[in-house]
Parts: sequence; C-alpha cells; structure tokens
Amino acid sequence: MPPRPLNPKTVETVISKLPAMSFDQIRTIWSNAIRYVADDENSEMKDAAKEMLLAIGCEWSQRAEMGIGADDYFDWPSTDAPGGTGRLKLYNIQQDGMLSYLGYRVGQTHGVPSNIRRAILNQIFSGHLPPVFPEPYLNEWHAPGSSLRLKKLAETIAALTRNAKHRKDVDMTDAVRAWEQDLRFLYDKYYVGHFRFVWPLTSVN
Repeated sequence: MPPRPLNPKTVETVISKLPAMSFDQIRTIWSNAIRYVADDENSEMKDAAKEMLLAIGCEWSQRAEMGIGADDYFDWPSTDAPGGTGRLKLYNIQQDGMLSYLGYRVGQTHGVPSNIRRAILNQIFSGHLPPVFPEPYLNEWHAPGSSLRLKKLAETIAALTRNAKHRKDVDMTDAVRAWEQDLRFLYDKYYVGHFRFVWPLTSVN
C-alpha cells in the first residue's frame, strides 16, 4: 500500500496534532514517512518526511522524559466484531521487539523491500525511539547515534540470524540473506572508521 501524500503543508498540520495522538497513530505516520525517505524520486516529499520523522522523534523523547508509556494512550474498546477469522488473536506490545514494532521485517511473506528496511535501520540508529517498552529494555538501546545503540542494533539482527540458522522446521534462507545484507549495510555505513566494539557474528556451530 503506498503511503499517504505528504508535503510541507500537511506536515505542519500533523505535527501540531502529535501530542494528542496514540503511539499506534504516530507509528503509522512514522512508517509512511519512512517510505518517503526511502524513495529517491520525490525530493520535496522526502524533505517533508525527514521533517516529520524529526518531529516524531522529539515527541517520543518528550514522552520518555515525562514517563509517558504506551498504556497512557489507548482507544476506548468497542464490542463490535466485523469480519475476522474465528481465531483468537492476542497482542502484547511488550512481547514485540523494537525492530518489529517499527516495521522492520524480512522474508518472502511479510518482508519489506531492502530500501525501506535500511531507512528504518537508519532511523533506529540515529533517532529517538518510542517509549512503548519497559524501561530496562529501552535502556538497552542507549543514546541515538552512539556505539552502544549500534551495538544493540547489530547484536539484535545477528541473534535473529543465528536463531534462524538453527531452525530445521522451516526454510529461512531468504530471511538469513536479508539480515546478513542489512548487517553488512550497518557495518559499512556506521561501524567502519567510527567504532571499535567487537562486531557480532552470525555463524553458528
């Protein structure tokens, strides 16, 4: 699905409404902006998207400083049940990781294109993150643009890769290839010439 149209005028309007939005609403806007940032064809929309991402990062940072978490923003429940598969679906944000929450997916079924994945990774490394997880987990991600942020990001992807390589019940070849390509992207763009921590391995015994 293509992202909603974005331009400087709509950005200004949306930014003014961010403080009243739920985390899920902001995440949707964040994801749309990421898609524009990953698109090299429209420079005006790309600039507007970068402005939007910056404003969202500031909003997340302010909420973190104020101790506002995901539980403080929610939609009033409805008893309507349109459609559905007949199966019970339970969702707990704390069981989801930061990468998954922000739309980073690999694989043939639910994966996103490499340019969008890397735009997401760029923003996760350099931007403020949504305070929607328990504080101990958020603390593991450290400051934007820091060596510890990059280390956490790389170790998370490397762990996903190693776990996938251990699996024998399903073919994870495409996912493993995408994760290793993204790790190489992070290594070349942010690690080489900047940091010296031990880069995580994806090999398994």
